[in-house]
Amino acid sequence: MTGLTDAEVPVTAVLALLAVLALFLVAAWRRVVRPLRDLAAPADGPGEPLRPRRGAEVAGVRHAIGVLAARLEAEERRTAERATVLGPFGVALASAATVDEVRAALLRGARVAFAGHGATLASRTLDGRYVEVIAEDAKRRWGTADDLVVGALDEVAPLVARAPDGLGWQVAFGLRDPGRRHALAVQLPGADAPPAIDGILVEQLGSLAAGALARAEVADREHEISVVLQSALLPDRFPEVEGLDIASRFRPQSQDGLVGGDVLDVQEFADGRLALFVGDVSGKGAQAAGFAAVARSEVRAISVRERDPAAALAAVDRVLTSSAHRSGRHVTAALAYVQPTARGVEVVLATAGHPPALLLDAGRWRLLRPEPAPPLGTSLGVGRAVTHVLAPGDTIVLFTDGLTEARAPERVDRPEDLPALLGDVDSIEEALDRLMAHVTPAGTAMPRDDVALLALAVPGARGRSARVA
Repeated sequence: MTGLTDAEVPVTAVLALLAVLALFLVAAWRRVVRPLRDLAAPADGPGEPLRPRRGAEVAGVRHAIGVLAARLEAEERRTAERATVLGPFGVALASAATVDEVRAALLRGARVAFAGHGATLASRTLDGRYVEVIAEDAKRRWGTADDLVVGALDEVAPLVARAPDGLGWQVAFGLRDPGRRHALAVQLPGADAPPAIDGILVEQLGSLAAGALARAEVADREHEISVVLQSALLPDRFPEVEGLDIASRFRPQSQDGLVGGDVLDVQEFADGRLALFVGDVSGKGAQAAGFAAVARSEVRAISVRERDPAAALAAVDRVLTSSAHRSGRHVTAALAYVQPTARGVEVVLATAGHPPALLLDAGRWRLLRPEPAPPLGTSLGVGRAVTHVLAPGDTIVLFTDGLTEARAPERVDRPEDLPALLGDVDSIEEALDRLMAHVTPAGTAMPRDDVALLALAVPGARGRSARVA
């Protein structure tokens, strides 16, 4: 048998490869290039006319392209329509702060999105035992198994059924919340055939609504916790001490609905001393209220053994800046130790990042200023306390900076402006009411910041005319 030489083997391989390549090019010409050329050439253009079979194929391709273009155009139009609906819907949900506000925005937006004439929301209770059905007019009832919106809670696809009155249709679908606790139903105008449902609109609307409800539920729970905490931080009753009057006022800001970190406290000791504490934590919400509770607790514990309020605040500062309580927050504070003596009622006042106290001294309103110091929780040290003896008719008022900043940015008062607001007052209650009236004059909105006032007075004659220092 005749064999191939070493030189002939590469030549044979090259020839075989060229043959395969030629076959591939012929097939590509027949299947790809020539159909594209024929498609691009006009039917009545120059050159050889198309065969009837090829013309039919080109017409089919052109028809398919036209159908696809129409579908793409229709989908673009539907996408724009969805954006027109979902844009305002998302803004309304984002602007709603509470669960009730989110529900109202959701029901109103869903009715508009589906061009319906009514909407209801089903919300399963946290224990899963009951379902509350809420209408757009805020009427509520417990849901039953016959409610389409209740059935939608456990379904993935939207449900469509005749309206109970037989005059229209209902479409119901569950929202995209993890626990499947919420579903929505919209009443649509009457028609013989069931309405076509835009599944993408349902999915996007449900996702937006579920996110807004989850956010609002968390905010509502945090607000409830904050209110409970702050109610403990703002007692409405104080120790009854013979020869002394104690009163307070508190007014929350209402701009965002969040509870602040203001704290008032009066502590009575076995030896007859009193500790008056006013604090203002940075920030709002449950964390701020919790930090205020820690500060109040530490002030109470340390004041039992400490006689110098400046030293007590320094000890509280060390606790708040320790690893156990490091949170990035700080608290301004005013701490006054009050002790009845033979000379009168001695007040020793220290502050940390806090405004000075208002003092009615011998018929004259002025400021009582300890040495300035940074807020607690900064580990920057504290200043020295100042001592003053209250005589009969004298009053001291501790306050948070909400008193001077409550009407910002239109107006920001200085502590030095406050004595002129008081003038002649007949009681500690009248003094506090006059300060609060300055914060929110009749017909004005709530203050922009929490306002807390704590006052102690020594009853007695002082003359009827109070002057301003």
